[in-house]
Amino acid sequence: MIHGNIMSTHTGLPSDIRQWSVAQVVQYFKSTSDCAAYVDLFESQEVDGIALLLLTHEALVKCLGIKLGRAVKIMNRVQELKLYHEYHQSNK
Repeated sequence: MIHGNIMSTHTGLPSDIRQWSVAQVVQYFKSTSDCAAYVDLFESQEVDGIALLLLTHEALVKCLGIKLGRAVKIMNRVQELKLYHEYHQSNK
């Protein structure tokens, strides 16, 4: 199910997540209570919208050294964004 309000507080962000800059990815995650602690890491690793959509749990844990529980929460956010992105791309 697509969460209808996932982007409601992010009206300044493009609906096509592939267009997000690193700064926009950081902006999105800063607004989340469960993932905000990792915005500096996303910024230093230059995670833009395309990289965000390609991000894997394994990369978070093994490459970025994020603990398992936090990685699961981040991936849940990424999955919600993927569903949002797919929904909006299919309804163009």
